[in-house]
Amino acid sequence: MVRRLLRWAVDHDLITADLTLGVKKPLTKVASRDRVLEYGEIVRFWHGCDAIGYPYGPLFQLLLLTGQRRREVGELTWSELDLDADKRVWHLPKERAKNNKVHDIHLSDAALAVINGLPRIAPLPGKPNWLFSLTGERPLSEYSPAQARLAQAMSSSDWTLHDLRRTATTIMARCGIAPTSPTAC
Repeated sequence: MVRRLLRWAVDHDLITADLTLGVKKPLTKVASRDRVLEYGEIVRFWHGCDAIGYPYGPLFQLLLLTGQRRREVGELTWSELDLDADKRVWHLPKERAKNNKVHDIHLSDAALAVINGLPRIAPLPGKPNWLFSLTGERPLSEYSPAQARLAQAMSSSDWTLHDLRRTATTIMARCGIAPTSPTAC
């Protein structure tokens, strides 16, 4: 659009030169990633999460254990969880799901252990009771500094938070678990 505008301006003698000459077009498609963490990396990831601690360490662990999106886990509230022994499910409301559909995420023993180890921060009046909040006023939002600390603890920076989602689904598929199955390997 800028190039068209400048060419039009040159054609109508409004400017003397098209400043976009020689400027390459931006990439139209970003290369997709297919990165899956290997088992040794997962071990280092888990220990790194323990090292950086609450709130980001357990949040990152739940990303891997549930295969859910960063925002969905980051804004998780205690009221969305049904931790009864016979249920063990996270009810993700459609308002918070990317596809605008309700999701029931079945929680493994490891996911329950992470959740049960979390401190309960009293919410402020009128605010949700988030699992991951520093003040109770709002959920976490700045992930990059914590991810950088974790990458340093792991001695590996060649991964993204979304790679954890891909890793979870890949490992579940290797175990023969369907994405909606309540069974964990």
